[in-house]
Amino acid sequence: MFHYTECGLPAIWLVNGFMKRKIYQGGPVYIKNLTGLHRLIAKTLINCRSALTGKEMIFLRRELRLLQQELAERLGVDPVFIHRWENSPRPLPRHADIALRALYAGALLERSEKELFVHLISESAPLLVKERLYFIFSQRHWQRYQPAPSRA
Repeated sequence: MFHYTECGLPAIWLVNGFMKRKIYQGGPVYIKNLTGLHRLIAKTLINCRSALTGKEMIFLRRELRLLQQELAERLGVDPVFIHRWENSPRPLPRHADIALRALYAGALLERSEKELFVHLISESAPLLVKERLYFIFSQRHWQRYQPAPSRA
């Protein structure tokens, strides 16, 4: 397994789909279909029931290819708020969380997928515990991987 911290998120693990390279080949790890992986991570984030964090906001903003100023305009807030939320250890305020999820869903998901993520506002109490997210590369695309529960 590979702990994929280069995306800026602390809880991303790849089961396969990566190859460790020698330094002279341009970097320590090659990841297959990186664009597909990032898209799946973003979909998983907006579908999680836990409140989004500042690091997750940065990841989603970058996937949307927006600057802080542009995201602020889309969310209807001052850019100072985007900066504060992205750098805060606390979860995003609920209104910002919902707006960011909806913005991503509306901008990047295929038409048929948008309905899958409509439950965004169904949960009122945010979960503060973050789970590890595992991904596996199979048949030329990335999928969410659910490891077997550990026996304690």
